[in-house]
Amino acid sequence: MSEIAAAAGVTKPILYKHFGDKGGLYRTLAERYVQRILEELRGALALIVEYLVLPQIAGVRKSLSLLGSLNIGLVALGFVLE
Repeated sequence: MSEIAAAAGVTKPILYKHFGDKGGLYRTLAERYVQRILEELRGALALIVEYLVLPQIAGVRKSLSLLGSLNIGLVALGFVLE
């Protein structure tokens, strides 16, 4: 803790007052690290959804719409698709 306090430019008592103990310091560091990773993952997932998933959904909807139109046309001609 002495080295950490010196590197941070604070005294050990201030470090202990803020974090409680070494475990508190480690928990805080881990939480910050995990938050950063989660933010990066959210950004990556948003890009995947925007550029891969949504276009696929749009394509499926268009195909279903075309099939629906085809079915309506065939029914009008007296054919039934099952």
